[in-house]
This record gives sequence, C-alpha cells and structure tokens, in this order.
Amino acid sequence: MEIGSKSKHEQTDLIIRYRKRTGKSAQIYEMASKRLPSGNTRTGLFYLPYPSYIKKGMGSHIWDADGNELIDFCFNYSVLILGHRHPKVMQAVQEQLESGTVLGGPTELEVNLAEEIHSRMPVLEMLRFTASGTEAVMNAIRLARAATGKRKIVVSKGCFHGTSDSVQLDSAGVPKDVLSQTLIVPYGDSSALKDTLRDRRGEIAAVLLEPTLGTAGAISNREYLATVRELTKAEGTPLILDEIVTGFRLARGGAQEYFKVNPDIVTLGKIIGGGFPVGAFGASEELMSLYAFGSSSSLVPERPKISQSGTYNAHPISMAAGLATLRELSSDVYPRLNIQGESIRKEFSDAAREAGVRIQVTGTGSLFHLLFASEPVTDFDSASTADENLIRTLNLELLCRGIFFPPAHYCNISAVTSDDDIHAAAHAFGQSIAAIKPMVTEICPSLTSL
Repeated sequence: MEIGSKSKHEQTDLIIRYRKRTGKSAQIYEMASKRLPSGNTRTGLFYLPYPSYIKKGMGSHIWDADGNELIDFCFNYSVLILGHRHPKVMQAVQEQLESGTVLGGPTELEVNLAEEIHSRMPVLEMLRFTASGTEAVMNAIRLARAATGKRKIVVSKGCFHGTSDSVQLDSAGVPKDVLSQTLIVPYGDSSALKDTLRDRRGEIAAVLLEPTLGTAGAISNREYLATVRELTKAEGTPLILDEIVTGFRLARGGAQEYFKVNPDIVTLGKIIGGGFPVGAFGASEELMSLYAFGSSSSLVPERPKISQSGTYNAHPISMAAGLATLRELSSDVYPRLNIQGESIRKEFSDAAREAGVRIQVTGTGSLFHLLFASEPVTDFDSASTADENLIRTLNLELLCRGIFFPPAHYCNISAVTSDDDIHAAAHAFGQSIAAIKPMVTEICPSLTSL
C-alpha cells in the first residue's frame, strides 16, 4: 500500500533516531554488505535500514555493537529457552571444550541426549542427530518415502519446515518437478486433507505438520491436530510432526504432550542444542532400523537401507549444551513460561486497545506474535492480510526503546524472562503504538476505527 508524505516524514524521523543510537552497527553494515548479501546470512534477521549487530547476551538481555541494552524476545528464534549464557550450559560447554571440539567418532554425550529425549518423548524409540532443523526435516521425509515406497508429501499452507527443496515453496531455484511431489492443503481444513488423502491414495508417503502455525502467528488448532492424526491413521499414512520450534517449548514432552497427539515421525531442533547447531529426527525402532547396519558373520556388515551422515552430526558441544539445557527444564518450568506468554499477550492487547489501534496478538504457550490485521488470524491466508510495513515500523520503534523483537515476529519468552521485562516491553509497546498511530490511520484506517 502506498505510504503518504506524512507517514514518510514520520518514518524518516524514526530512521534518524535509529541511526543516532546505532552508528557502529551502521559502519558494520556498510562493511558487511560488501561480502554478505544484505549484510548478514539469515533472511529472517534483516532489519531496514540495517540490522543492529549484536555483541553479547546475558539472561534475558542483549547488547548491540553500540552498547545499547535490549530486552530480548527473540532468543535466536526460540532456541535459548534458558536465556543467554545460562551457567549450567556454559559449564557443560567449557568442560567439553577441555576435551576437544569434534573428535571424529561417536561420543557418550549423544547417547545421553538421546536417552533424555526418549524419556520425554517415548514415541522416539530411536533417533538420529543432524546439524540443523532443515536437515532433520529432509531426513524425516526421506525416511517416510523409504518406509512406504511412496513419493508425495502433504503439508499445510503456512507451516514452515526449513529450506530444503521439498518444503521451500516460495523461493527461486527450486525445481518445479521437486515441488510437484509436495501437496498443499489449507491449515485447519480437515475436509481438504481428507479429500487429498483419498484422491491420492497409494501416492502419499507422509503428512508433515507443525503443531503451531509459525508464519501465521504461532496459532494452534487442537481439533485440527487430532483430526490429522485420525485421518492419517485411517489411511495408514505416517504423520511427521515438526517439533523443531515446539519441542520442549510448550511442555516437558513437547507439543505431543501439550496437544495429546502421537505422531509416527518427529523432527527436533533449536532447544535440544542449547544454543549450538543441531537437529534430530526419530521414530519407532522398526522405522529407524532402516538406518542400521545389518548383522554379518564377517567384518563387512550389510549396508543400511538409508545412508545418513554429516560432518557435524551430534557435535559434542551441541550435545553437551543440549543435555544441560534439557536437564534444567523440569516440569515446573512450563506453567510459568506459558502463564508469562498469556500475560504478555494480554498486556500488549490492552495497550493496543488503550491506544485505539486494532492489532492481533496471537500465540500459543510462551510463543507470541503481533500482526496488523483487522480480522482474527486463523490461518496463513488471514495472517497474510497483515500490513508488513507497519510491523517493520513498530519493530524499529521498539528497538529505539530497548526492546528486541525478531523481524519475522516469532517472539518468545525464556525461563529467565522476568515480569519486569514483560511490563517494560508492554510499556514500550504502548509508546510505540501511540507513535505510529497516525501512520496506521493513514495506511489502514480500519485498524484505528474501533
């Protein structure tokens, strides 16, 4: 939508304020842009006019290159559930560093982490580690295809499953013949899924689903999850639950416990690495046996039916940090996390209402989003009606007031986020909403005609 001259002037003033407090970041950005497209290597962390380059973190706060202290609600897109530099995690990492970085062989750490994960998610009788969530999803799809002998997968529109070709639906460079094997149904539309499973019977290797719809505000649909499980069971189609975000975030046993759904294959990432690169996928012993060497009377065993390797799989530092993290996440952590998620959603909603601006504050558990949309957000299409220019302007206003939200607004609470952090964020949010209200009225008048 075209921005009027008044709004452009307000944006210019905001950018001037931002530049005044981030001069060092501006210098780094100028240098970075010569070697890195848009000055960084993650699309989801790009800010206009340039990102604040972060120098350090402690607890629930981070500091940028200019020394500005920010209350963090990104935590590397929900990775750091214990906050920055948690002492138990740092100690585990330091102890492992004393023994080496990568050792070229399996370690007891990966065994211990696998046991810890299984104790929380019994459906994962066996699992494999990867170096990223994208690789975990890629391997989970391969497992389903190998087990079923079928090729197509079904995804719900708006679910994010990483950047491998089969699930990267909106990027140049992905071959059309690869995407032809991916069938898309609307999130929450049980009838569409039922029809797809029936019409493509004999072709579908798996249904892949996020428990919370991240690109649409971390919303969830408990009934849809239950129906997906019921339909896939009836068809004998494996259900892959992508718990890279929700795994050990919503409950001790992840979204499986929170929503009471039992998948066939699970993908994990983020939290299980304690701040270091990691991913994992797992299933029943029967399915995962496809990765096992066969028995042999000679020293040359039968090769696995599926080969999976990677230089940094089960990296000892990631395993040590992840194990320390999970051991700190006892069952009593989650009620407080989820209550704080409810609290920040309420405080932000109240602040927006007081300012006379309609904004959707969505989320599940300790995950939350902000969307400038006039109608309730229930799926990807309704989330897509949100004005992106307004949210980027709000982000910049919040940064100038010491609050860091990720550009893609996958916001979250950590176990060390305090009530004071939440109150400070709500106060800054109220100020920011008031500051951009004239722009909201000009661009989307329906959002201020309450």
